[in-house]
Amino acid sequence: MIRAISTMLIVLLVLISCASAQELCVKNRIKVPKNGRINFKKVISVAEACARNQTKLLNTAVLVGNIGLQGEPGPLVQTLPSGATLRGEFRVGAQSPDKAHGFISFPFPLETTPTIVWVPQEQSSNPNCPGSAADPEAAPGFFCLYTPPAYTSNWTTIEFGSGSSQNITRFGFRLKITGSGDFYFGGGWAVTAP
Repeated sequence: MIRAISTMLIVLLVLISCASAQELCVKNRIKVPKNGRINFKKVISVAEACARNQTKLLNTAVLVGNIGLQGEPGPLVQTLPSGATLRGEFRVGAQSPDKAHGFISFPFPLETTPTIVWVPQEQSSNPNCPGSAADPEAAPGFFCLYTPPAYTSNWTTIEFGSGSSQNITRFGFRLKITGSGDFYFGGGWAVTAP
């Protein structure tokens, strides 16, 4: 049944796109063969007017509207607009070896490289990072990484990078952690364009 409906929809679209006539018509009585397959090409037609044994399904004239004015540009931008914030979550972990790398790629690049601020589990907030792992926030020009206790275990060192390090760029962020045994590190993040 689903296959038949799919076939019918495809036939409808083809007929409508090829139609120079005004009405899409379907036969009033359709005989279903024993194999259950209906040839919709014989059941549906496009004409100036439907025949007496047909019902009008659609006036194809309503499918073509007037040409509108040029709209505003869409949401795809070259860089994240000033003051706009991107948010997400991250997880990094491993068993062995003792190092793991994680990457966060921003959906939209920033105009400039942001400043990293880590808000660890024991710190409630930071003036440039007033949010939390569940509700990440960042002041303009800052990338805030929030790590709640539930998402961190057995890690020993974290390398975020600083200064001229390439761990963060205007396109994203790289994180390296070390630990022992099963270790993981994660949380929420936010970055706001300056």
